Amino acid sequence: MMPKGVLCSILAAMTALSGASAAHADENDGCLEFTLMSTGENRVVAYHDTGEPGIGLGDVRVGVRSLIDEEGNDAGLYRWYITSIDPVAPAGTTGAALYRGYFLLADGMIMTEAVYEPAAAVENTETVSVTSGERAIVAGTGNYRAVTGYMLEDVVERFGEGGRPLEKTFAFTLNC
Repeated sequence: MMPKGVLCSILAAMTALSGASAAHADENDGCLEFTLMSTGENRVVAYHDTGEPGIGLGDVRVGVRSLIDEEGNDAGLYRWYITSIDPVAPAGTTGAALYRGYFLLADGMIMTEAVYEPAAAVENTETVSVTSGERAIVAGTGNYRAVTGYMLEDVVERFGEGGRPLEKTFAFTLNC
């Protein structure tokens, strides 16, 4: 049996820790809505084909992009990976995939996850706007350690540029 004094000390420490955690959430200036962007500059993507040649089950794409804020200032890095879970992807797409993204910012990191489904083009003109969808915010560090919420990712692709996404917008809605 645990001595009464030790148990009281443990309970006091647990209460103090839970109070510190709540205080952090109240002071957390990362809980808000904000938008980050990537122009495609400093974009690096690698593809690992794990099975039969071509896109298929278990294939992995990883990448990194530089981020800027709405004023055009450097805001950090976006690192991501996607693992294909679609054994028969439609031609020209990755098909369904598990997605995880890491937004490495000066005041902390935000981690997002989703089941990625390739989106169809919204318009078919000189510029094609593609909405990739909503990502759950599942973890964070620093100012973002207590947050939940979601991130909406929009992609703008331009014809004649090899089909490569040139611009991405990441709109974050964070809750404490």
